[in-house]
Amino acid sequence: MTQASRPKRAYDSSKRRAAAQATRLRIGQCARRLFSKHGYGATSIEVIAREAGVSVPTFYVTYGSKRAVLFALLDAADAEADVASLQKSLRAAAGQSSEQLRLLVSFARRFYERSADLIEIARSASRAEADLEALWEEGEARRLKGQKPIVHAWANSGILREGLQESDALDILWSLTGPDHYRLMVTERRWPPEKYETWLTRSLALLLFRFIQ
Repeated sequence: MTQASRPKRAYDSSKRRAAAQATRLRIGQCARRLFSKHGYGATSIEVIAREAGVSVPTFYVTYGSKRAVLFALLDAADAEADVASLQKSLRAAAGQSSEQLRLLVSFARRFYERSADLIEIARSASRAEADLEALWEEGEARRLKGQKPIVHAWANSGILREGLQESDALDILWSLTGPDHYRLMVTERRWPPEKYETWLTRSLALLLFRFIQ
């Protein structure tokens, strides 16, 4: 059989896709590490590419911009958090305020435990690029919006502590389950995440509820 008459092997693009995905993952991991160590603004694309062992043109082909890397990292963290599962669990626990509170705090603890560095990166990015400040504000506004119907249901059920306004209850829940509080207790004061979760759940129950179920 001549070379010309040999059947051509089908082009296997799976290896190429796997290699491209591995490169993308390596660049993202290096960027996350460098952003966390040096700050978003102080980390250049050239440094990220060198750390990842790729050329600058490869970086641009893979991500396009430093901002795109940050957005990809944040999107991955959101996907891993699985907010949809939290919402499903909260609906299943309707009428059980203590269980809903436990679910909210547990979700916050797990998210911050995995992504506290990304939160600080996003914060530093908002200082480095003014238009990225809206990204930070949007995330916090989304968290507030997500907690609002839960607190509203608590208010309607009469579970809130006597004299506590619904809006104040929402502010308490939103602030104490926020990233700053986690950073202070776990990162700064070195509390184990498990201790933080247990203490915060109990403290919020005492602050918010007339009685604990």
